[in-house]
Order: sequence, then structure tokens, then C-alpha cells
Amino acid sequence: MTEKTQSTADNQSSFTFPEQGPLLNERVSVRINPDTSHRVAGTIVRQDAAAGGELIIEFDNETYARFAEVVDIFSPFWSKMPFTSLEQVCIRSPIDLNKFPKQGRLTGERVYVHFHGMGNDEMPGTLVRDDMEKPFESIIKLDDGRFVRGGWECTFRILIPAKT
Repeated sequence: MTEKTQSTADNQSSFTFPEQGPLLNERVSVRINPDTSHRVAGTIVRQDAAAGGELIIEFDNETYARFAEVVDIFSPFWSKMPFTSLEQVCIRSPIDLNKFPKQGRLTGERVYVHFHGMGNDEMPGTLVRDDMEKPFESIIKLDDGRFVRGGWECTFRILIPAKT
């Protein structure tokens, strides 16, 4: 089976992805449940440099969370950013890895992503999170390795394999 693909060179010139900060690819220890001291390991896969920007963590079990969903984050190597600046971010809906939101059947599917205001250009990616219950997040990993929030930053459609 082959996929229909579209060149991303033109697409990237139509949409300006946020500049990434110094914590990108940093290994971190994350506390998810406010009632325990248990921490889980992960990697920051998106960290927008602008104040108030998005921060997305990939856990070692290949699940994903936004910073707004965790209790706190720690890395012994953080000299690049004071920890207190991260603590000031509003925490809206903490999740628990033992009770991670039920994932939809589309998790893992190939998708085309359309960024708001980008004309008809689309970029291919993979839906890595598709919540079927609160907080109803969708996270997409683009083929170039960047991560976006479905519904907030873009819309997406399932990639239909070309007939062979």
C-alpha cells in the first residue's frame, strides 16, 4: 500500500511554527497525580519559546500530555529555566497515567493536517493522542518531528491509502 503524499516544502512556508525553546528534547521527571509523590519519566517534545506557549511531554510508554495536565515537572539539568516560571502555568485538568483518558480508535492513524489560515496546504502526520473522554485532547506528530494540538492549532483528516 502506498500513501498519497504532498510536498511539505511549500506547506512550511505557509505556516510559521512557533520557535522552540531550550527545553526541547530535555529528559524530565513528571508528577501527574497530585495525591502521590510518584513520578514518571518523559521527554519534552515541544516547548514554544514564547511566554505562555505550548509544552508537550512524551512519556516512555509513548503516551503524551500537555504541561497544563501535569502537577509538576523536574529535570536535574535545568539551569536554562527557573523551575518557578513553569509552576506559574495554570493547571486545568490533571491526568493520571493509571487512568489515562480512553483513547479512540484513530490513535496511531496517519492523518493530513491543515493549519488555520494556511489555504489548501496540508502536512502528513500521525495521531498520537485521541481522547474519547475529558480532557478531549488530540495531539499529532508531524512527519518532520514537530507536535501540534488538533482542534486548537489545526484540523486534520484521516489519510486514505491510495489504491494499488
